Amino acid sequence: MALVGWPALALSEAGVDLEHVVAVPDVRGIAAQVLAALGDGFEIVVVGPRVLLTAGERRRLLARARQRGTAIITPQAWEGAVAMLDVERTRWSGPDRGGGWIREAQLTVTRRSRADGAGSRFDVTRQGARAPTVTAPRIATVRRTS
Repeated sequence: MALVGWPALALSEAGVDLEHVVAVPDVRGIAAQVLAALGDGFEIVVVGPRVLLTAGERRRLLARARQRGTAIITPQAWEGAVAMLDVERTRWSGPDRGGGWIREAQLTVTRRSRADGAGSRFDVTRQGARAPTVTAPRIATVRRTS
């Protein structure tokens, strides 16, 4: 996995083997070149919200990623993306009674793609250091905005 535009914060706590992670926190004006190179060598490239790309650069990177079987994950909307995940609600518990630590995170997520139209909604829950659990998807009742 390659992370571009943000540090590899709590990845080890999430169970990610850091021996297989490359972090490039700052790409200073050469983001498209860095992402293209990393996309050639990694199956997953995570792009941070501060990485600036033109619409043309995003289209070229998506086309290149499709050719190579690379997944590009970003919190920003990219036109032409295969799927979009929107976190609609979050709930955190534990800071007061958890000794200052977050003990549980619950997210309601909507997945949208060309294949499923309005999308499907599902809940993701993570308790402590255990792997997240996902409930069965439900048909979303939200409208696409673009």
